[in-house]
Amino acid sequence: MEIYRLLAQTKKAAGLPKAGSIDFLPFGFEACRPGLRTIVNYALQQNLMQRKIDVTELLDDTTRALRP
Repeated sequence: MEIYRLLAQTKKAAGLPKAGSIDFLPFGFEACRPGLRTIVNYALQQNLMQRKIDVTELLDDTTRALRP
């Protein structure tokens, strides 16, 4: 959790992302949520998974609690 806090603090100190620009350094659960949803959908299409899961099921409680 400390490493995550330091990453968030460093990003904020650098003034990133700039207002109105794309965040090219996203991290954290919410930043990864769209990509994880896409992975779940592709896995379903390829029959690699038997049921659709919510991305929150992929992470433990500590990881879910991390916020930028």
